[in-house]
Amino acid sequence: MRSRDLYVAKYTLTPGVSYTFTLTASLAGTSPQSHSITLLVTSSLPIPIIQGGSRVIHIGEALQMDASYSLDGNTNLPSTTFTYSWSCSGSAPLTNLLQMIPVCTLGASPTFAKPGNALVQYP
Repeated sequence: MRSRDLYVAKYTLTPGVSYTFTLTASLAGTSPQSHSITLLVTSSLPIPIIQGGSRVIHIGEALQMDASYSLDGNTNLPSTTFTYSWSCSGSAPLTNLLQMIPVCTLGASPTFAKPGNALVQYP
């Protein structure tokens, strides 16, 4: 007796390849009947991860963000071929809460210690 289920482990199929799966079923005394489906395996996008998540820091405190735990969506493993690009956006209240100024243009400039890391220090 054969299983009614077919299990294909994740990351075992190759992106860009089209696979055809065929099921053949039969009852005693009848001829087998088949049905096929075709699957095209597509590439997955990278999964960016910033280690440590959101946090609060004090003015004058350095902030180091680490993206080296980002994953290749096709293997679910860290990749050594990622290209990292950091940006910052946000605003800080002045005396009036309706009047906002950008916080990332106050002299902050990211420096990169190693791929995946950014160190930002405000003067």
